[in-house]
Amino acid sequence: MAVMAIMAVTATAQVEQGFRMGVRVNGGMSNVTGFDGDKMAFGYGLGWVAEYNFTSSLFLQSGLGLQNIAHKKDAIDGTLNAYYAQVPVHIGYRFGIGDASSLFIQAGPTIGCGLFGSKIEWYEGGESDYFDIMKRFDVGVGGRVGLEFSSFQISAGADYGVLKVTDLGGHNLNINLGLAYMF
Repeated sequence: MAVMAIMAVTATAQVEQGFRMGVRVNGGMSNVTGFDGDKMAFGYGLGWVAEYNFTSSLFLQSGLGLQNIAHKKDAIDGTLNAYYAQVPVHIGYRFGIGDASSLFIQAGPTIGCGLFGSKIEWYEGGESDYFDIMKRFDVGVGGRVGLEFSSFQISAGADYGVLKVTDLGGHNLNINLGLAYMF
């Protein structure tokens, strides 16, 4: 605790206490894990970011985003896409590495609500809406690590849904690279 307190006092990154907002885009690989024949596919997201800085190092970040969870399934031709409204609530810590740069790490829960998804055409015939088969609500854990310079953040992150997406199992997984601009 003492070392963290000293780091918080001596951090030199130019982030002031208080509230700030921004926008984020991300892209990467996503999947619904736990099923044979499911494969990762490219997914993307965009959203609004809100951050409250308790100190120049300790912060709470949330926001509202639209996240695409995509995956391929052996029984279906093409890629399945689901779009979720997501609200992450992450606590984070920033390590100053210069006058205007810092490394950061953040983690916490994420709540998601499925908005719309692919129409699924089955090989054996028939069609279903994505959320006729998959559950619409998801709760997960996520985190990201990154570099902040000036008002830009570059990060790598992952989100894992802890709720089963169907009665048979499976969990949403999203691994991505992101870029944010903070106002």
